[in-house]
Amino acid sequence: MIFVRPNASPSHSLIVGIAAALVVFGTAAVSGGALYLRARDALNEEVRSDLRRTAVVAAASIDVSLHQKLTDPAQEDGPEYQQAIIPLRNIRRASTSIKYIYTVILKEDSVYYVLDPTPKGDADKDGKEDHSNVMDRVDNANAILLGVLSGGPAVAESEPVVDEWGITMSGYAPFHDDLGNTVGVVGVDIDLVTFDERMAGMRYAMGMGALLALICSMLVGV
Repeated sequence: MIFVRPNASPSHSLIVGIAAALVVFGTAAVSGGALYLRARDALNEEVRSDLRRTAVVAAASIDVSLHQKLTDPAQEDGPEYQQAIIPLRNIRRASTSIKYIYTVILKEDSVYYVLDPTPKGDADKDGKEDHSNVMDRVDNANAILLGVLSGGPAVAESEPVVDEWGITMSGYAPFHDDLGNTVGVVGVDIDLVTFDERMAGMRYAMGMGALLALICSMLVGV
C-alpha cells in the first residue's frame, strides 16, 4: 500500500494517486485478460472434442458394405440408400447444434458426397440447395478432410470456416473395410450460433470486470 506523507505537495499526491490507480487497473486488466483467453481456449477445445466424438460415433454406425454399393443418384429413393442413411438421420435429429452430417469418398483424386440426411430444399434461404446427392462433387474439400480420407485419424478443425454453407466448424472421422483400408469419411458441421453466444457472454463478463476494475482503481487513486 502507498502512503502519502502529510506534508506532500498537491502535485506529488496527484502523481501518487494516478500511479496507484494505474497499478490496480493494470493488474486487474492483465488478470482478467488471462482468464478470458484461458476460458476461450477451453471452450474451443470443448467444441473440438465434441465434434471429434460425434464424428467417430457416426463413423462407427456406417454399414461399410452397404455404403460401397451407393454410386448413383438414382439410388437415393431405393431401399439400400434409405437403410444406409438411418444412423446419420438419427444423429442429426438428436442434436440441435449439427447443421450438416454426411459421408464422402475419395475417387480418382476428387471428393464426392454419398450419404446426406439433410432434407431437400433451401431451408436456410441462402439460395443454395441444402441436400447433397450421391456422387455430387465436393469442390472445396480442405486439407484436413483430404488428410483423413488419405488414412489419417479423426480430427476436428481448429478454427471456424467460412464458405457458401455459412460459418461452421467441422469434425471428420474415417470408416474402414475389413482390411482396414479407409473407405470414406463422416463429416459433421456444427452451426456456430451457440458458440458465438457463449463467446459473447464471456466478452461481456470481461468488459464488466474491466469496468469494475476501473471504478476500484479510481477509488484507490482518490
